[in-house]
Amino acid sequence: MMEKLMRLKPFLNFTQCDNETVNKLLNMSVTANVNLIPKHTNDTESLEQFCKDTMITIWHYHGGCHVGKVVNNDYEVMGVHKLRVIDGSTFEQSLGTNRQATVMMIGRYMGVKILIKRKVTKRRIVKIN
Repeated sequence: MMEKLMRLKPFLNFTQCDNETVNKLLNMSVTANVNLIPKHTNDTESLEQFCKDTMITIWHYHGGCHVGKVVNNDYEVMGVHKLRVIDGSTFEQSLGTNRQATVMMIGRYMGVKILIKRKVTKRRIVKIN
């Protein structure tokens, strides 16, 4: 399924990936260490090795939607009406903190900002009428 998606013309046009790059991405996902359950869950060394084996970043892409190039400061996709990207792909660099917490914070921040903008717009419409 993923291979079919990555080889679709719209995907290739959007990412501007050549066939070699697509093959490398697919091979990375095939060789990734996923679902490796630690042998001894109460053993510190086993858990440490489990984290080293499974904490990979190929599933958490970042830097693909640069603010100012792909999305604007309100995380709206440039040239696409009513579409926002509010996730880790907008990070220019890998964070040294918990990515999920940061993504949740950005989502919350932008959600509140969108709601405030809607309320202001609604008030303007009511005053005009």
